[in-house]
Formats: sequence, structure tokens, C-alpha cells
Amino acid sequence: YNNWGQYEKAIEYYDNSVQELEKLEEYYELSRAYNNIGDTYLHMGEWGKAIDALEKCRKASEKIGNRNMVAWALFNTAEALANIGELDKAEDYCIQSLAICESQDDKIGMNGIFRCLGIVYRLKKDWERSLENINKSILILEMLDIPFDLATTYNQLALTYLEMGELPPAIENFDIAENYYRSVGAKRQAEEVSAKVKEIKNR
Repeated sequence: YNNWGQYEKAIEYYDNSVQELEKLEEYYELSRAYNNIGDTYLHMGEWGKAIDALEKCRKASEKIGNRNMVAWALFNTAEALANIGELDKAEDYCIQSLAICESQDDKIGMNGIFRCLGIVYRLKKDWERSLENINKSILILEMLDIPFDLATTYNQLALTYLEMGELPPAIENFDIAENYYRSVGAKRQAEEVSAKVKEIKNR
């Protein structure tokens, strides 16, 4: 449901899971559930709710010494922090998270961190570092062949080019993102990207 863009339904299922896992004190699965809730709220642009869920993810992970999920909670929280303007804190969270993911050779986590750093640097208007980090993320995702995450990351690349005023590469990367979204049935996201391209072309 999350990947299909049916976010409210996704949250409903995650919440049902959390209620049972809390009773069982199953902290590993709780950390995963809270991370997924946080991720869904990120897609919804509900930054405060995302931060709250990801804080619960971090605490559950720390209870069992799961450093990997602590890292995931940190870089996902960083995305929310970046979007509320706490850019230095977001960058610091990414750097902490990257050290953990690199030590564990967690390439999926590293891709998420690079994408988040791309967002942070875009908001800082540091275009070079934004493009560099987003392209690092894409390189990993193409190797791992994860279409939905590729769509999300190409969308971020397009947004950076758009902020730079580089419209042709922005449109090109929005189109790539839309194709990946459609390939996995993420109709809602595909339509949002398509609408963005039409808006650019009508300027």
C-alpha cells in the first residue's frame, strides 16, 4: 500500500502490527514497523509525525543493540529535519548514519543516506554536492535493481535540476521517475510527477 501511494491504508496496517508487537515486546520487528511508519509519513510530507515514529524506531533499536536500524532511523529522520529547515542537524544525522552503514556494508542504507544528503545540499543550494550524492544513490540502486527507490531518487535528481533552473535535465529525470513509478504500479506518484512535467512545460 505504501508503494502504491495508498498511504492511509499503509499506516492502518502498520499501526495494527505495532499494537501486537508492543504487547510481545518484539523490539526488532517494532523497529522495522516504526521505520516503515516514518517512511510513509515522509512520503505524505507529515514531517512531525515522521520524526515521532522514527524516534520510536531508534529507541526500539537501541534496546536490542541493533545499530543498523539506528542508522536507518537517523537518515530517515534527517530527511524530515531537512524539510523543516534543520539542515545542519540533518547533515550530521546522515554522517553518523553513513559511518554505521559503511561499517556493515549496508548498501541499501547507504543509498538512502546519499539521497538524503542530496536533499540536504539542494536545500542548502550546494548544487554540486547535491547532484554528486543523488547520483551515488542512483548508482547503488541500479546495481541492486530496486525500481521504486530508483523512481524516488530520479525524482529528487529532477527536483535539484529544477531548483538550478536547468529545465531539460529536470524534465528528462522526471520522465525516468514516472516510468519507474508506473513499472511498479505506483499510480499516484506517477501522476504527481506527470503533473509536475506539464507544469514546467506550460511555463
